[in-house]
Amino acid sequence: MYKNNPTSEATIKETATSIVEVFEKYLLSIDAIVPCSDIEEEQERKGDGNQTALYGMEYWHFVGEMENWFRMLPTMCNINAFGTNNTVSGMAARHALSYFNNLLKGKALEKYKPTEVQNKKIVDNIQNILRGDKKCK
Repeated sequence: MYKNNPTSEATIKETATSIVEVFEKYLLSIDAIVPCSDIEEEQERKGDGNQTALYGMEYWHFVGEMENWFRMLPTMCNINAFGTNNTVSGMAARHALSYFNNLLKGKALEKYKPTEVQNKKIVDNIQNILRGDKKCK
């Protein structure tokens, strides 16, 4: 099995979490915190002195989004939804960046949107997670 084509639930969860952690590290590197939509979660975060940038449902929704993306990957490849020249890691990185940018926009935190240089580093990190890159067939 290729790491970049997770098929077992355990591998899907591990891969999705690793990808979200790339964004966590990015946010921490620029001292940005995404506030929780849930007031109780935000109070819990502050009460615990938690220093994570993504917390609670914001974190878990992102993980869930990536898990679902990987679960749909075989179907999307089979119907050639991506074309023939797209790699799994490239598609995963674009999907994760799109979700992240929409999350920031929804929180009125667009000022933390990654620059072109930062995007490249994020994509490189995701591609390293998904090493053994291959194309949909």
